[in-house]
Amino acid sequence: MNQELKYVPVFRGLQEEFKVLQQFDFKKNIYPWMEIVQETDHDRGKKEKTFEQSYYPIIENIKAQKIFIDLPLKVRPVKNMKPKMLDFASRVISNREERTKYLKKFSPYKTKAIPVISSYSRLTTERNSIRRQESELREIFPVLAFRTWFDDFVADIDIIKTVLRKGDYLMVDFEHQYANHEDPDNALIEIMEELNSIEATVIIHRNPFPANLTYAHLENDNIVRSIDNELMHWFDKVGGNCFSDYAGIKRNDLSNGGSISPAFCWYDSTRNNFLGYRFLHGGHKKGEIKPRLAEFETTIVPGILASSSTARMNRIGLLALANQGWMTIQRIAGHVRPKESGQSQAKFKKIGMDHYLYCILSKIEDGDFD
Repeated sequence: MNQELKYVPVFRGLQEEFKVLQQFDFKKNIYPWMEIVQETDHDRGKKEKTFEQSYYPIIENIKAQKIFIDLPLKVRPVKNMKPKMLDFASRVISNREERTKYLKKFSPYKTKAIPVISSYSRLTTERNSIRRQESELREIFPVLAFRTWFDDFVADIDIIKTVLRKGDYLMVDFEHQYANHEDPDNALIEIMEELNSIEATVIIHRNPFPANLTYAHLENDNIVRSIDNELMHWFDKVGGNCFSDYAGIKRNDLSNGGSISPAFCWYDSTRNNFLGYRFLHGGHKKGEIKPRLAEFETTIVPGILASSSTARMNRIGLLALANQGWMTIQRIAGHVRPKESGQSQAKFKKIGMDHYLYCILSKIEDGDFD
């Protein structure tokens, strides 16, 4: 069991998330989890790269002792998925042999990269898929990770236990499921009993942002009550050794297109909640004007700066030079040079992740999860 590991942020393979993944210093207590959802990180106007040319530099740039590599099985082909992601999901992720072949491509980084295994039983009805993957990958990688979901746990755990080793990792993905450990139902009791008997490191993952959260309806400087970020207070109660989430942002559904989200969620580490901010003009309803990107600078940044949550975090030193999310806000506001444009939805996604990760790292260093 890895007693140093406290937190596992999951990064879905999109541009801004991978920027954070390569720039943040995770130190010794955080291992990032990288979800690869497309063949390459090809940028428009540049020569197409190979899979290795895309992801090897990322692995090398990540400042962490270990990195989990996942081609996530829950990413399934849907008609409105971006074409490159649809191709990769259909051709590679949905095919066990191809997926394993791609994970083997990370063999040059076998001491840093930890490939992730999941069952294909629900996707293709294949039996013994966990054992087949483990057998092939164990020949190369000294440490493996296994990912199962709350609803699949009972079906998966007996097989996983036959191949799980003490130095391995097991992620139980609760998705949006809340675990009432004080009054558990039968399903949770069974999970808790199994996890408490496992010697490998157990990661409890949960998505705190509800799928139906509509940013356009947030109220400025008000707590977003539908975001439940309490996992860090109960992961150990259900048998976990560390916790995991999507690094302070709403999980991207990988769909193609979509309009600008005229809002932002700002993490308040002092009270472990998120405050909502939204544009004063524009929206998604028919007849409304399109959101104006300038409002990231004229509405959202001033709202964050004036917030009581910001004042509280500033008093205890969380809004420091090392907090890159906060420093970007300062540059957008013109308080730090050089001044920076804030007219980018993608940039605010990065701000949210940078700030959240810094806050969680600060909690770890303060001993909150010891």
